[in-house]
Amino acid sequence: MDSAEMKANAIAFMTEFSSGDRVAAWRRTTGDLTWTMNQHTIPKGELAVFDRAAYDAMVASSGDLFPQGITIEVTDAVAENDRVMLEARGHGPLSDGRVYANHYIFTFRFRGGLICEVAEYLDTAYAQGMLAFTIEAPGREEA
Repeated sequence: MDSAEMKANAIAFMTEFSSGDRVAAWRRTTGDLTWTMNQHTIPKGELAVFDRAAYDAMVASSGDLFPQGITIEVTDAVAENDRVMLEARGHGPLSDGRVYANHYIFTFRFRGGLICEVAEYLDTAYAQGMLAFTIEAPGREEA
């Protein structure tokens, strides 16, 4: 898979995922995909790491926050070697009528033509304030 194909695949994944067609999006990934997120409530700047099932469950559990879904609009894309970086804006009306709007950087790593790693970076303080929703890393125990 060349850089242009990887870029198109990453953009298609985000389009499918944000439109609610997670089944189609997951078909573009390996079974052992990992999804890493920054999260300001995790001590010492650690990252939350999810497998595919755990990330999908976390997204599904937040569905009541966005009754009309959240749209991820890709504004830039760069691909090199086995990686794609997407700059994006996420926006959508919340259940209380406010509009959520955040900026994202996503990095994708490909293996065998499929996405095997995603890293998601966003303004977590803004997200926490708007959503009152804390992302918990799977298997993380409170200290």
